[in-house]
Amino acid sequence: MNTNDAKEYLTRREIPQLFESLLTGFRFSKPLVVRD
Repeated sequence: MNTNDAKEYLTRREIPQLFESLLTGFRFSKPLVVRD
């Protein structure tokens, strides 16, 4: 397995979109406890 195989695998499995979705969710999630 070389670098091109790894990049192709990640693109095919849509891993970057998964991480982007997770980070977007964390960014817009409301904290459960609000500090004063």
